[in-house]
Amino acid sequence: MRKELNKLLRVRQHPFLTNIINVSLCPLFLVLELAERGALTEILSSPKLLDRIVLFQTAYQVADALRFLHGIDVIYRDLKPENVLVWSLEEHADLHVKLIDFLHGFATGLISCAGSPGNHAPEMLESANKEEYTFQVDVYSYAILLYRIITRLIPFIGYDLGAKINAAVIAGERPQWKHVPVATFGFPTLTEIML
Repeated sequence: MRKELNKLLRVRQHPFLTNIINVSLCPLFLVLELAERGALTEILSSPKLLDRIVLFQTAYQVADALRFLHGIDVIYRDLKPENVLVWSLEEHADLHVKLIDFLHGFATGLISCAGSPGNHAPEMLESANKEEYTFQVDVYSYAILLYRIITRLIPFIGYDLGAKINAAVIAGERPQWKHVPVATFGFPTLTEIML
């Protein structure tokens, strides 16, 4: 428990992780910072398009928070728009987002399958309650989050149950890009970059 508390104290030092303001043990609850803009889910479901720079900065800030967590042996395991709180959508702001709900990942070599369907990495699903997995599971979840940020589409929307989504991920299916108008969101196509 002491090791976990030391990690919690280190988390307070990172600008893109939500600070824990207070803890109550009986009843158990945490008091966190207030993000007046809400979760990234709400922003992505809005019809208003975000500036390309804000999208890049958001992606960077999430990646930097993951890098920090991995550096203190925390596997996030449940990266999704609902766990990314938004502080600002202004292009020149220093802070756009902070991660929440990272407390269940205070160990490496985990075997449980915490998280949300569609965001789980294949190796996490395949090894559920059998083998250990590593920080690589967060890379998959980060890629799914980038898909959501860029396209504003929910991956695996054609599946109606979490079990079907999980089976599709294990089988190697990934979100589809072929009908996504990428240029609409300010990201050039690969062809445009090469020219």
